[in-house]
Amino acid sequence: MQHQNPELQVHIRETENVRIIQVEGDLSIRSNQSLRAAFLAGLHPGARAVVDASGVTSVDLSSLQLLCSAHRTYVLNGAALEFAGRSEVLDRTARTAGYDASHSVCPHRRDCECLWICPQAPRNLSQEPRA
Repeated sequence: MQHQNPELQVHIRETENVRIIQVEGDLSIRSNQSLRAAFLAGLHPGARAVVDASGVTSVDLSSLQLLCSAHRTYVLNGAALEFAGRSEVLDRTARTAGYDASHSVCPHRRDCECLWICPQAPRNLSQEPRA
C-alpha cells in the first residue's frame, strides 16, 4: 500500500505482527495528510507500527508535531508506535526544536520508542526493532 503526493512517499509493508511505515521525501505541512492517513489506517488496540524515516530529506515543525501526536495517539489507544530509522536531517531538526529525551516531560514516552532523541535509539531498520 502507498500514500503518495509530490513531496512525500509513504510505503506500508504489513507483516504478521507489525506494520512498517517507510517515509521518503519532504515532511511538511503540505505532505502531512498522507502520513496521518497511514498512521490512522493502522491504529487499533494491540497494533504495532514501526516508522522508518531514514529517507526523510526535510522536515518542518508541523511534521514533528504530527509524529509526536501519532505516538501519543497510539499509546492512548493501547497500540505501539516506534521509530526504527531516522535520517540525519530529522534528528537534527528534532534536536534543534528541543526534542531531547534528557529534557522530556512527556508522560507517554517509554524508553526510546518515540521521536524524542535518545543516544541509544536505532538509526535504521537493519537493526531489529524492539519486540
